[in-house]
Amino acid sequence: MELALPEDVLQYLGFDGNIGDTISLSLEKSLRHNIADSYSYTAEFVLTGILESIIVPGETQQVFAGDRIYAGEGPEIAPEDWADFIPAVVPGLYQAAYAETYGWQGKLWHTEAGCR
Repeated sequence: MELALPEDVLQYLGFDGNIGDTISLSLEKSLRHNIADSYSYTAEFVLTGILESIIVPGETQQVFAGDRIYAGEGPEIAPEDWADFIPAVVPGLYQAAYAETYGWQGKLWHTEAGCR
């Protein structure tokens, strides 16, 4: 099986490898109310991609799917240069394929945006 994961997930898993390497993921499932024994499953995946993602803190959503995102602090862009500020030309610039909001205690906590 093949799998692409964000950089931060690979770091969390302690994976120190490259695209094309094999990554092993395990899970354990417990059934509700312990009506049966839990079971475990392990699968091997070939890492086919390392996805970029950014976290934008704040109580309002500030990034949306389709927005251009730059990991870190990007350069200042004059309005007349905006048309040339595209991922194909600018290293480190991506177009967000998704933007998901996450909340806590009824408030928006942050937005995660990334490429698929």
